[in-house]
Amino acid sequence: MKKTLFTVALFTAFLVSATNAQGTWQDGWLSRYWDGCKLDCNWNGKPMIQVNGQPIGRAGVCNRQNERQDPNDQIQSACQNSSGQYVCWDHAPVAVSATLSYAFVAVNPGGYQCGRCFEMEFTGSGARQGTKGPAPTGSTHQSLVGKRMIVMTSNIGGDVENSPIKQFDVLIPGGGVGQFDAISTQLGTNDLGHIWGGYLREPCNSSNVLATAQSCLRTQCEKLGNNLLRDGCLWHANWMGAANNPEVRWRETTCPQEMIDWYRNPKQRPAGCPAGICSGNTDPQPTTYTLTVNRNPTTVTSTINVGGTAYTAPRTINANTATAISTTVPTGFTFVNWTIAGSGATIANASNASTTVTLTANATITANFRQGTGPGPDPGGNVITVEAESLTAQLPACNSNSTSMCVSTANGITNIGYISAGNTATYNVTVPRAGTYDMAFRIALNQADVQSSGISVAVGNSSTPVGTMTTNGTGGWDTYQTVPLGGSGRIQLNQGSNTITLTFQNALNLDYFTLTGETVSIRHNAARQGQAGPARITLTAGAKGFTAALPANHTYTSYKLFDLQGRELRRGAIGDGVTNLRFDNVKNSVVFLRLEGKSSKPAVIRAVMY
Repeated sequence: MKKTLFTVALFTAFLVSATNAQGTWQDGWLSRYWDGCKLDCNWNGKPMIQVNGQPIGRAGVCNRQNERQDPNDQIQSACQNSSGQYVCWDHAPVAVSATLSYAFVAVNPGGYQCGRCFEMEFTGSGARQGTKGPAPTGSTHQSLVGKRMIVMTSNIGGDVENSPIKQFDVLIPGGGVGQFDAISTQLGTNDLGHIWGGYLREPCNSSNVLATAQSCLRTQCEKLGNNLLRDGCLWHANWMGAANNPEVRWRETTCPQEMIDWYRNPKQRPAGCPAGICSGNTDPQPTTYTLTVNRNPTTVTSTINVGGTAYTAPRTINANTATAISTTVPTGFTFVNWTIAGSGATIANASNASTTVTLTANATITANFRQGTGPGPDPGGNVITVEAESLTAQLPACNSNSTSMCVSTANGITNIGYISAGNTATYNVTVPRAGTYDMAFRIALNQADVQSSGISVAVGNSSTPVGTMTTNGTGGWDTYQTVPLGGSGRIQLNQGSNTITLTFQNALNLDYFTLTGETVSIRHNAARQGQAGPARITLTAGAKGFTAALPANHTYTSYKLFDLQGRELRRGAIGDGVTNLRFDNVKNSVVFLRLEGKSSKPAVIRAVMY
């Protein structure tokens, strides 16, 4: 087995699943092993992916005769006791076609989760210098160009690298018995090659010449007998070109159902090419979904490209495949972000006009713009932004081994992550005046990993929540959305310093939260008055908007209208003698009207439409 701790602390599934956004390509390399030991995912209490809202469950396991058994924590691993439980030979790799294979892997504990799947493409090179397993590139590696694998995590390896690039230790018979060796006892032989690297390393000397390496490895594989172990070893020689530690591009992907079934019951091994030799059959046609792209505001004229070509109508693209999307930015506008309607898409970097989108269902995305250039304005200074990492207790920086709340920076966003249920974060927040404040949270949550989450808010020394924010997901761990506090959406604060405590209901990533001071509220069937600056301004509700009545002696010369995120919606000049500003067809429920003038202090009025 890999370096598995038998007394492993329990990690909840949501905690370890927040490491990478689905669909983001990264660099990695493959090593190999087969120690015969019980897999880490055969044991109870391991972190697991969710399948149809339920944990995937434990991997299937076998006895010494390769007969399937139910996983049993009362039965030791064969690496401790030869009468214990073994990895099933049926879990050797399968060549689904000439260009696609399935396999199981062991990974580093950082981000480890049973049943997690990754798609891989071979680069044609050996593992680079600086990794634990550098391999000079040869024809063995070059023979893999155009091939890909889908692998599923079934084991943990304390010796498996997470940096400088991620290592995947593939479960391959004849790949090396490792530190914990049960296969030698199971087969009654020590003739299984080098402890690290197996037959290909010794006696095949890690040759990178295709014909030489394949011939040597095929000969050695025959020592395993006429069984699935031999077939899995021959898969390495034939389909994988006897390549030593090949380099790959990898990304997280949705697990095929047949791999899920195979993981749970090793005897449900997918049909494949015998010994990894496929006679011209090709990959099954990929699943496709429809991508619809909108612009906001709809009046913006921009060129949007999907997959490198101009978008003119809903586009059909392959599922679980990162597809390039980009938009031009018209003169006089600033790109804000991409947003997703529903949960069928993941955007790699939503704040970048040029990024990628990955579909898991039909999806609609929107390119959002605001009028004007430069950073988004603060609507009058009455919106207080509290960065998540500014809590009173200092948190460590996240790394590949993080298992508790920490601070992470990715794609230009610094947040707190690795959050689990019951975690708390306390903030000292200073406000300029006493009153009620609207509260909203900038959060990210991948509902494929965690179905729902929330944050309850307490103020001062009280532990009683004054409100709770809930979410069913934002589309990905790096896809941020602003979600208001539930209920009234408001909290009462004193002038000066206030203590705000957040209690997390489940995993999510928190970028910041905002507090918006109360000014004027209106309803469609009533109007309320308020004071905004030295001059009294009255808002009157209309059918689909409102009218702002300015004092006769005002000196305002321009106005701007913003949404809750500070995005500019409208702007204009205020002519001499104008005392009424009418705003029709206001689609936002909360907007801010900012009035400016050369001899006037800027005034900001908040309008809430019900």
